[in-house]
This record gives sequence, structure tokens and C-alpha cells, in this order.
Amino acid sequence: MYAKQEIKKVILGFVTALCLTGSAMPVMADTVRFNVTVPGDPKSKRIPKSDDEQKFYVTGTYFSSYGTLSCRSYQLENQHVFSETKDISRTAPSNKGKYKSWAKPHVYYFMSSHSSLNGMNVEGRYTP
Repeated sequence: MYAKQEIKKVILGFVTALCLTGSAMPVMADTVRFNVTVPGDPKSKRIPKSDDEQKFYVTGTYFSSYGTLSCRSYQLENQHVFSETKDISRTAPSNKGKYKSWAKPHVYYFMSSHSSLNGMNVEGRYTP
């Protein structure tokens, strides 16, 4: 009888720990790698937004010059849904911006960019 109670306690402790660990796991948003050249190919690949957060994130990992890349996130099916424009550069490679209207999850978004430098190439990561 005593062994059965101990087994029940161990199982209950294990289930409790599993539940607490599962609820504390971080949610990871979908991210796509981009390689843009301004003005020739200024858009990222499209990717579905996986969460309700009303911000997009962009990080440059390679810059062909010391210019600034201005980035904006757009919903593919309704380009009236877009974010504020945010700049990245070699000296400030990461930024995030808020959407100006409700950005639905589980639909596709893409990043569009521009720069004052012709031929500027930037590689990095974009999360809608």
C-alpha cells in the first residue's frame, strides 16, 4: 500500500513538472532569411505571421556598404496593412517596428526596403 502512494506522488510530481515546463516554453515566431539589393530586388520572401504580436523584426547580418536600409513589413493579401518604416545599418543592424493597423496572424507578410544608395545589398533575418 505504501509503495502505491509513493508511485502516485512521483507520477503526480512528474505530470505537474511537465505541465509547468510546457507552459513556460517560449513561443518562437517564424523568421525568413532575406537577401535584398536596392533598387533591383528590394523584397524579402513571403512568410506567414505566426503570432498576434503587432511588431515586425529585422536584423541585417551582411551590408555591402555603410548606407542605411529602410524596411517596412506588408501583409501580402492586403497591402493596406503595413508597419512603420525602420532603418538598419552596419552600426545599428537590428530594429523593430509597430504595425499601423491590425496585423492578422497566419497570413503571409513580406518586407520591402529602400535605400539612398544604389546597388546596396543586405542579407539578414525578417520576422513579421
